[in-house]
Amino acid sequence: MPCTKSFYARMFKYSRRARVALMTESKLRQIVLPVFLMVFALLALTGASAIELTGGWQAISITEDMVGKSFSQPQLKDTCDVVIAWGVYDTKRQAPPTEWLRLHWKDDSRTITKDAVGYGLWLYTPKNSKCDLNSKGYAEFLGKASKLNSGWNFISVSKGMLSKSFDAELKGTCGSGIEDIMIYSPEVCKLTRKLSDPEAEGICDDDFLIIGTSEKLREAYLGKGLWVWAQNDCTLDDGTPSEALCNEKECAAKSGCSTNEYVSYGCQNKECTAMSARECTEAEKEALKGVNLMPVLLISPSTGLKSGDSVEVTFSIKNTGSKPATQYDMSGTTTISNAIYFSKEKESGTEVIKPIYADVNVVLDGPIKAGGTRQLAKQTVKIPEDFSGDLVVAAVVDTQSSYPETNENDNDNKQITTLSVSPKTKPDLAPTGIETSITSLDTLPVAIGPVFITVENKGELPAYSTPSMENRITIFKGDAEICRATAKEPMIAAIGPGGQRKFALDPRFITQDTLQGSECSVDDITANYRAVVEIDLPQLGAQGKLLQEGVIAESNEDNNKQTFAITARSKCSPIGTVQAGQYCDISSGTWQNQKESGRQCSHNFECKTELCIKQKCVSEKQKGDILKLLGISY
Repeated sequence: MPCTKSFYARMFKYSRRARVALMTESKLRQIVLPVFLMVFALLALTGASAIELTGGWQAISITEDMVGKSFSQPQLKDTCDVVIAWGVYDTKRQAPPTEWLRLHWKDDSRTITKDAVGYGLWLYTPKNSKCDLNSKGYAEFLGKASKLNSGWNFISVSKGMLSKSFDAELKGTCGSGIEDIMIYSPEVCKLTRKLSDPEAEGICDDDFLIIGTSEKLREAYLGKGLWVWAQNDCTLDDGTPSEALCNEKECAAKSGCSTNEYVSYGCQNKECTAMSARECTEAEKEALKGVNLMPVLLISPSTGLKSGDSVEVTFSIKNTGSKPATQYDMSGTTTISNAIYFSKEKESGTEVIKPIYADVNVVLDGPIKAGGTRQLAKQTVKIPEDFSGDLVVAAVVDTQSSYPETNENDNDNKQITTLSVSPKTKPDLAPTGIETSITSLDTLPVAIGPVFITVENKGELPAYSTPSMENRITIFKGDAEICRATAKEPMIAAIGPGGQRKFALDPRFITQDTLQGSECSVDDITANYRAVVEIDLPQLGAQGKLLQEGVIAESNEDNNKQTFAITARSKCSPIGTVQAGQYCDISSGTWQNQKESGRQCSHNFECKTELCIKQKCVSEKQKGDILKLLGISY
């Protein structure tokens, strides 16, 4: 899309005056013109009923014969598969999140209006393709596009501009305020970059041909999109009929009361000019009271948010005026365009995370009464996992100013909400318990093993690793170490936040890390046997140098090592029995503590709420809601 910041940075990387100084009429004629005309002999827009487009981005003109059509209709697109089209660029446009009007995106197409004629058009068709667009290819005159804003303007080269220059016939009220003119010409600029003349470097800025203010615009430029930099707001003179530049009806419609002053307007010097002013009458002040549309934005939750959380966004439109909003006042259209967008910056139009667009059809929905509110959209939006900081959410109504209101200036004042998003904490793995195969100490010695270690993720992000993490168990009798086992555990399947997993380590077997000649067993009922469990062992290099704490980056590395007493588990029966907050486990046949909500489970009796759904224990609230839906009192 050609309206990104990188596009501007690339397109305008030299100072404006310096670039124009490089581009003289003589240098254009000497170096560029032969190349330019050779290329445009193949690409020129000749005035036929259809123009040929090459694949990729093209900057062309919005023409009179496009009016009333759209790029999804065969009578305009002809054989072209138009992917996206942006036009009517306006630095003062009050339509988020960009300064562009999107005319087409795949099958979502906007009908082109008369006001768009004369502006430039960015149009994208699939690369490596050629097609015909059903248009003569150029505008007769610029029309409203002749009114330039301070800064960059994207207009077309109209027929009325041919053989004229910006510092003479075209300057209009701009005087010497035009500094830069540039045409998107990737084919021409590619050829100029191959020229041996070092001065050719100033002819193009990347893929944009620099046109001098004194150069007369040639027929080869006709129908191309043209970037023009103006120092101040001004109007070009390309011969546009005065009624297109200044419409008496539009001026009359502009006349009226604002607060307490009545101002009448008329056409003068091709501009709507204030003709007279007086104090508003009481009747005129009363007539000011009418429709005024404002955005209403509700976000839940709006506090305590973290990366990856989801929020529910409700977007409504409110009529704060004194009259109902109906379709009969809507200037020939039946919809008003509205938008919600999410931005990573304080200013709108900077990096958008996810836009949500909603249209309200006033004809179908009926009037919006005075003081009434109409809900437009309700949607759940997920905050990206990698985002933290201030998230700006803005809502805007009537972005195209389709509906006449008493106050057109408050639509784009937006309702803005800033959400504070905290980063989620890293995974935090900790051993929380062990289970041994010891069921009785009546007959000694009893082998210790295998040992099942329960590991819990106490962090807010899932824990997984490649390569496998390394775990160790060391068995002590009093202060003496009697056996040890270390094994690597693959972590292909992540342990989610609050999740658990059991790892098995068996210190009975002789391994490289097991104390040779020792027996891993309980042989003295009076001794204190304990197990020291270490998970995700530090990674060591040569001579025991610490390379990293473990293969999993954790928010807390201090709880990876825990000590547990080794005792005999009492047997239970029957399986599934629940008493005193414990249940008789299927796999071990021993009493286990019932689990809190959110913990993994296989059977209802494993949970404190005695309800296991999708392998997780539900909370008391969730249980109550489920039973209520089933019509069961709780």
